[in-house]
Amino acid sequence: MEKPKLSIAMIVKNEEANLKRCLDSFLPIIHEKWCELVILDTGSSDRTIKVAREYTDKVYIKEFIPWDFSKARNYGIKEVTGDKIMQVDADEELRHECLYPLEDIILNPKYKEPTIFVNLYNYYTRDWKQYSEMLQPRIFKNDGEFHYEQAVHNRPVIKAPYLFAPHIIFNHYGYIFRGEKGEKLLENKMKRSLPILQKEFKEHPDNLHNFTHLVKTYYVTRDFKNVIKYGEIW
Repeated sequence: MEKPKLSIAMIVKNEEANLKRCLDSFLPIIHEKWCELVILDTGSSDRTIKVAREYTDKVYIKEFIPWDFSKARNYGIKEVTGDKIMQVDADEELRHECLYPLEDIILNPKYKEPTIFVNLYNYYTRDWKQYSEMLQPRIFKNDGEFHYEQAVHNRPVIKAPYLFAPHIIFNHYGYIFRGEKGEKLLENKMKRSLPILQKEFKEHPDNLHNFTHLVKTYYVTRDFKNVIKYGEIW
């Protein structure tokens, strides 16, 4: 069987409310011969695994204790076989008009850069009117060395030269939580992330990447006393 050109790699846990929307946005390429979808579930108790298996037979299950995002992503990377790896989160979706431009970047041999940045639209309000834009590295050459570092807001160890593709847009809805289920999802995410961020800050107080996300997490939980406290230290 011919080796795929692209592996879409995901780690998920209790993402039943988001996963179908995410995977539907990539559906036109998921079933192409040049693409594979690899999903690592880290201990879901809802229908996440069932939804994932509707889209791919490459669903792996492994719970990480203690939790570590980079360890989970790196575990999933070992299961991919494509020339390029594209990391996607369940609370994201690819804009419909970006499908063909993305396909061109993956299949066109002129794009040889080992790291490709895409545009991430972070939505903050439920009316979809307020968002921020951020270029993020999301597509990487599968050279056997690529990996992630840091426990919570993991960071890919990337190689130059870079290709910037702001016309490839991912919508990110991770800061919008709707209704009772949404509030519970926020609570669970904060219970998971905040203790690890606090531990990382205690052990590595000069790590600004981790420190920035610690302040942002306090802000999301409306713990403004700690926003001010740690913001001043930052």
